[in-house]
Amino acid sequence: MLVVAPLVVALVLQAFVCYFVILRSDSLTMLEEDTYGLLSERVSSRAGYLENDMVLRWSETGETAQKLSETVSSVLAEHGASAADIETASPLALEIIDSAADDVLSFVRRSEIDGAYFILIDGSQDGLSGEGPRRSALYVLDSNPDVTLENDSDLLLAACPISLAKRTDIALASSWEATLTMGANPDETAYYEKPLAAALEHPDAAVDDLGYWGLPVDIGSTGSRSITYSMPVKDEGGHVVGVFGIEVSVNRLVTFFPYRDLDEAGQGSYILAIGDESSSGLAGSAVSGDRFSLGVIASTGAVQNLYTDSNSLAVLADDRGYLTASADDATGREAAVAASSVIKLYDSTSPFSSQQWYLVGLVPENTLFRASQSLETNLLVILGVSFGVGVLLAAVAAWFSSSRLRRLMGEVRGVGEARGVDPA
Repeated sequence: MLVVAPLVVALVLQAFVCYFVILRSDSLTMLEEDTYGLLSERVSSRAGYLENDMVLRWSETGETAQKLSETVSSVLAEHGASAADIETASPLALEIIDSAADDVLSFVRRSEIDGAYFILIDGSQDGLSGEGPRRSALYVLDSNPDVTLENDSDLLLAACPISLAKRTDIALASSWEATLTMGANPDETAYYEKPLAAALEHPDAAVDDLGYWGLPVDIGSTGSRSITYSMPVKDEGGHVVGVFGIEVSVNRLVTFFPYRDLDEAGQGSYILAIGDESSSGLAGSAVSGDRFSLGVIASTGAVQNLYTDSNSLAVLADDRGYLTASADDATGREAAVAASSVIKLYDSTSPFSSQQWYLVGLVPENTLFRASQSLETNLLVILGVSFGVGVLLAAVAAWFSSSRLRRLMGEVRGVGEARGVDPA
């Protein structure tokens, strides 16, 4: 034991040094920070792709809106009428829609969108009243927005006068209506009402500054939910005559953020969410304890079901500087780490600038940090095994190194007994 004890003490000291130098240093923390940084970069990259398409491609409606303004003004001038004279399904409204059709159809053919609509106001009514009010409209669907077919076989008319369908020889959608039925719920008509209201509240604002990105809605009960971008259309006198806009289906939208690029095993989710001014801390200025509540627009990956509730997502900034989302206690799952990136859709001059869109990436904490956790576990195992093996080797070495001394003591004891002398 006297030989083994110093070796054991040396091994214990070595184990403590390794533990504090490797495991209790900043190495593992830095590895986790790098992992979180990669997650944030991946989310930011996906958000950038989506923002470019939303801002630079899908919302480029200003030129067509200007053409529609000129067309409406021309028809009104021809009839000596004004915006207040436009009534749903009236001859004036039908002529405006027919005259505007070529511009709208041309826009749909060259734009990679799932649909476009031009909805006229009803000058005889103040806003949308009654259950399921109707508006004269041209609503065109594109079943294959990535290609343009010469015979327009990829286009469908979901709402328009029947005379227009005969003139253009474009097929009618199964949900076709002569006049577009508007929803009774404000959320279902926000794509129409909000740009109109903004135009009335800001009469001197440029039309391009009044564009509004709407949450998923099923326009005309076509069976497909889409986000929308709408802007008011005014006549030459500055009076609002309708709304022109586009839609992009949610099914197409989610292809911009495939969840497997967060985790190869599929243990991750992307969430396209919306917040307000209170969620501005998600842009990078969050401090420990800040809590944010977001509305879910669209998502990919099954993991998000554990962390969202009634189409809302709550995230919390922890003391490590990470965003986290907690699962329902009933699921027994660990918290998820979240990274967010702002999708900037509005200029500061827009009346909707307080509306913030975000792309959030979610990965369960044990999944995201499994590399650092695995490294820590392996180092502890290696440390424990090496310590045990070291003690065992020290004991064996001490045993063999003391064997000569034991033999010598045995010989001395034997000689002493032979002579009748006590070896001690």
